Amino acid sequence: MWEQTRHRISRRKLLRGIGAGSFLLAPFVKNRLVEAATGGNFLAFFTPNGHVRSAFGGSGAGTSFTLKPSLAPLEAYKADFMVLQGVNNKAASTYATHEDANKFLSMYYGSGDYQHTYGPSFDFELAAALGAPKPLNMGVDPTPPNGFIYSDISWVAGDKSDPKWIKPLDSFNAAFGAGTPASGGDTGTAALTALLAERKSVLDFVKDDISKLSGRLAGKNKENLDLYTSAIREVEKTWLIAGGNPNTSVPTCNSGAAKTTATAAGAGNGIARFKAQGEAHLDIVLTAFACGVRRVGTLVWGPESSGVNPTRSGGPDHHQVSHGEGNLPGEWEAIDKWYAGEFAYLIKKAREIGVLDDTITAWGSGISEQHNQLNMVWLLAGGKNKGIQLGKAVTYPFTGNPNAFLADSHVEAQRSANAHQGDIYVSVQKALGVNKDYVGDKQWCRGGFKEIFAG
Repeated sequence: MWEQTRHRISRRKLLRGIGAGSFLLAPFVKNRLVEAATGGNFLAFFTPNGHVRSAFGGSGAGTSFTLKPSLAPLEAYKADFMVLQGVNNKAASTYATHEDANKFLSMYYGSGDYQHTYGPSFDFELAAALGAPKPLNMGVDPTPPNGFIYSDISWVAGDKSDPKWIKPLDSFNAAFGAGTPASGGDTGTAALTALLAERKSVLDFVKDDISKLSGRLAGKNKENLDLYTSAIREVEKTWLIAGGNPNTSVPTCNSGAAKTTATAAGAGNGIARFKAQGEAHLDIVLTAFACGVRRVGTLVWGPESSGVNPTRSGGPDHHQVSHGEGNLPGEWEAIDKWYAGEFAYLIKKAREIGVLDDTITAWGSGISEQHNQLNMVWLLAGGKNKGIQLGKAVTYPFTGNPNAFLADSHVEAQRSANAHQGDIYVSVQKALGVNKDYVGDKQWCRGGFKEIFAG
């Protein structure tokens, strides 16, 4: 029997004689053969258009903090996250507004042109450093034409973005099978779509192949295969098969209805589908973490300078609300509160799946309340097993004018006394075993925040 700790064996040999099942089982085998040096995962949770500072974040300091109104849905989870206030993105361009969403994870300043990125994003750098597969990058609200600078946060290299999977069916295939998204990530995988159309679970289809591989494994690796296939079954039941019964329900995975079916939105309205799609992506990436087929992921809820208003249909969009349009008092705060509910869903789901304490999730936006990258509020959830210091609020002193605009805000961000967003990522990578004191441009990083990770 094969045991990784005793002797090496090739992935090709393990999968020899296995037919269609190799598409599903190859990621499992690869992960068992090429273990990462350290455990743990990272997920970026991006929401557009900033937050209302007076209602978003924490009051007080340390473990005695209280949540501001927009974070009320997270009250039951205070021990599972931390609030960081006074954070600035020093790598943002001199334009320094919505267009700098593309600098959310890429900490390279370059020449300061907002229309370009100048290096890979943190998710790609981290995955490479961990020896992990490429990040699983997902989007909820499709990017508008030519809108990459407003919503592409994941970059393979300078000016080369990694397309987001928009349909959860596609992100499922990307995590557990194989494929490359077309423009916008909006194409289905024909093989799996055909299987679902025949009312068959993908696991049922390859059950003989799974049995064959199981017979070649022993001990912990056999247990891991069982966990892997069980997790895939749960994702199928919840999101890929209408009604949750893989044997009797009729899926609707044709080109016209694939998105609605894959997100399990049913006949609900646009907001219901938006919510279901986002939660489907979260379920898939968290399950991918649990199965070991991914260790890094991103979820973009919507583009800067646009974005769904999840609190009501037919009114101004998220961006318009952030500029004072509409007649509902407190609507921007209500949008922030809605996203806090989705962050609470993430924490709850990660706990249920069993990956919360090994997964660090960072929630931020491309801008602050004043449409710059100054004095921003971030949340970090999970990662207790990796040394992340949860259950507290930390406020970094901010020097300068937090309401500065365009080039003036860039000057304020780069003041030496102001905390840099890149140090959040430095703390994350150190917690995951990457002992490196900077991300992106070296000159602004201080080796991470000790308040996040003391190591």
